[in-house]
Amino acid sequence: MRVNRIVFVDLEDNVATIAPDGRMQRVLTEGTHIFRFPTWSPDGQHIATIGFSEEGATLFVVEDRAQAPLRPLFSRANEVPLHLFWSPSGDHLSFITAHLNAEDTISDKPFKLRLVDWRARKVRLLASGRPFFWDWSADGQQLLIHGGMESQDAFVHLLDPFDDSRPRIRLVSKPGMFRAPGFSRSGRYLAFGEIGNDGEMYLAVDDLEEQTRTIIAHLGIAALTWSPTRDQLAYICPTEPVRLAYGPLRVVDMRTRAQHLIADDLVLAFFWSPVGDRIAYFTIARSRETLLEEALADPQQLARAGGFCMNEAEENFVFNYTHLNLWVADLARETQHLVCTFMPTDVFADEFLPFFDQFALSHRLWSPDGSALVLPMMLHTPEAPHQAPQPWICVVPADRRLGPPQPIAQGMIAFWSQQ
Repeated sequence: MRVNRIVFVDLEDNVATIAPDGRMQRVLTEGTHIFRFPTWSPDGQHIATIGFSEEGATLFVVEDRAQAPLRPLFSRANEVPLHLFWSPSGDHLSFITAHLNAEDTISDKPFKLRLVDWRARKVRLLASGRPFFWDWSADGQQLLIHGGMESQDAFVHLLDPFDDSRPRIRLVSKPGMFRAPGFSRSGRYLAFGEIGNDGEMYLAVDDLEEQTRTIIAHLGIAALTWSPTRDQLAYICPTEPVRLAYGPLRVVDMRTRAQHLIADDLVLAFFWSPVGDRIAYFTIARSRETLLEEALADPQQLARAGGFCMNEAEENFVFNYTHLNLWVADLARETQHLVCTFMPTDVFADEFLPFFDQFALSHRLWSPDGSALVLPMMLHTPEAPHQAPQPWICVVPADRRLGPPQPIAQGMIAFWSQQ
């Protein structure tokens, strides 16, 4: 069933949904909590979100319809949910929680991975570690989990989330410097990081069919995600041995083991399109000169082609690190184009992008048909051009010739339904 709706957190910290053209807006919560990071169920009928109040934090599910009741699923004293990830069937929600100390700040205790049957409201504890990252298999029968990173207790395990009697499978003795592990869509491959016997860091890809392992050397921290349709693995890592996860974007085709450089730049985050033919990625907008050189070498020609032509005020504005470039790479054509340069909201820049590889598994920026993305932008309104920019939810065509970003509602963060 086609849903094609966007969920967002508005300026009142409520959860709302809206059509991509800005119509049919529904506010699903009414000031009872401060809500964060809503995420769609796979069928697009329900939304899970975390609500904060003076009494603590609660995991809720709400149906996308007018006056739908909020259903609380989890609330514990001194414990706060941090990230939500629906099972592929939509019957369960997996989430991690952090322990709070007496000052209501996150303690240094391990995070806990929990699973809740949201209809029966039955919650189970699955694993713990800090930090903690995980992915569902496409059939929803297994979890690939990574915890600990550099600690002596670090692990990468396969587990059955529904049967405690089945033993976990330890995949590597020395997990490497990476964050979210990943199942390929076909289920044939598992990707994670390891430290080899030589002490070097590698991305490891296990072929479950042939019982072989492919290793790819990397520096720094690696961030990876699989194509949603093909056995292709995209990853970024720095070009120097630094404790960062930023760097050139590469794609490995596991059928041929061929590796392709997609973007030789300081890529901060990337997101596969729903059909796996393109990748949207973000870089820092370094300067006005860089923008003009890369996007507006011939603004008249771009305007004739339906692209952008900046006005005088925009040309005189000096872009800096607070602005991001959104690019789209076409894998078949081996091309990239700059879609837009924008100032992101703080929650997008500071909370979402730094953990994009985990969020990419559960929170969608791309539209279901792959024609556009939804992004939160700080914009000057025509009514008050000289006042401070305001946060807007914008629909951004993936092809810039189809027009500039279109603001549809004011809000801090937004995600598209899968259907």
